[in-house]
Amino acid sequence: DMADAELLTLALFPLPIVVVPGEIVPLHIFEPRYRKLVADRTDDSQPFGMVYGPDDGHASIGCAVHIQNVVHQFPDGRLNIVVRGWRRFRVLHVADSDEPYIVTRCEWFGDDGIEPVSQDLVEELRATFRHVAHVKDWGINLPVDIETDAAKLSWLVADAMNLSADAKQSLLEMSTVAERMQTAMRWLSAALLGGEG
Repeated sequence: DMADAELLTLALFPLPIVVVPGEIVPLHIFEPRYRKLVADRTDDSQPFGMVYGPDDGHASIGCAVHIQNVVHQFPDGRLNIVVRGWRRFRVLHVADSDEPYIVTRCEWFGDDGIEPVSQDLVEELRATFRHVAHVKDWGINLPVDIETDAAKLSWLVADAMNLSADAKQSLLEMSTVAERMQTAMRWLSAALLGGEG
C-alpha cells in the first residue's frame, strides 16, 4: 500500500507527562520493555514517540523525542536518561511488531501555516514572557534566535510555565502558531494575576 509507505514507524512510550518540541526532560526508565526501547534507540539514534496517558487510552498526538544522554545505568538495568522534544506526530494505528513495546504507524503533525503570525503578537508575547519570568523569578534567559521565531517561542513559554499535563496536551494539539501564542498570552496574564506558575 503506497499510502502506508509514506508513514513513519515510531515506538511509543505512554507516560502521564507531556513533552513539547525543544523541551528537555529527564526520565527514569525501569520497566524492561522500555529499557529495551531505550537500548534500541541508543543503538540506531532514531527518535521514539512520547504520548500522554495510559497504554490503552493514550492521546493520539504526541511528541517524538531524541535521547540526548544516558546519564546513569544502574546495576539492575534501570536507567536515567535525558530526552529532547523534537517534533509532533499523530498516531494512525498500531503496527505488528515482535517488540515488547508498542510500535505504531504515524504521520508528522505540524502547524498548518494558513494564518501568518503578526510580528506585533510575537513582540507582545516576548515582552510579556520576559516580564512574567522576571516577576515570578523563573530564572530564564531567552536565547536570541528563539525570540523572533513564533513557533519556538510558543513552545518555550509552554515549557517554562510548568503547566498541567492537560494544558500542555491542549497546546500540543493546536495546529496554528497564532492559536498557541494567544493561548500562551492568556496563561501568562493569568500567571501574573497569581494563577498557574
